[in-house]
Amino acid sequence: MFEKKPSRWSNTRFRAGVALVLKTPKGDFVTCQRADGSGWQCVQGGLDNADTDLNSAVIREAQEELGIKSENIKISVRSKIWRRYHFPEYILAKGGIFLGQDQMWFMGEIDNETNIQLAKSCGEFSSYELVSLNELISRTIAWKRPLLIDFCREIENLK
Repeated sequence: MFEKKPSRWSNTRFRAGVALVLKTPKGDFVTCQRADGSGWQCVQGGLDNADTDLNSAVIREAQEELGIKSENIKISVRSKIWRRYHFPEYILAKGGIFLGQDQMWFMGEIDNETNIQLAKSCGEFSSYELVSLNELISRTIAWKRPLLIDFCREIENLK
């Protein structure tokens, strides 16, 4: 079963989720453009009842959002801490039940970028590009960017 979030993070108003920074063998990072045109981000999403643990959740999200098979991804790093973001007002105004997400972040490696098959995905992303880490950070939706930066600092990809 899932490990529990620390009690200070236990709040039903924040959806529990995972996020994945995906890297290619050449050292490029995958950034994905949202199909609704609202910006670029890494693979991420909420936990499902079918997920047996956080690793299975992040692999499932990569499969759903990138159309990639589990055997084509290797998880190399998992964050030591949960990170939280709040939705901006324009999203809250749409009337959802969550104020944001509590996320566990992962670094993963894809064996070959040709295994990304957006045509076989759930349609959340309209395109993807391979970019440097600095470009990944600069393109990431502003209110999600601090979590990405913090995770990269944790794993010593940023100084």
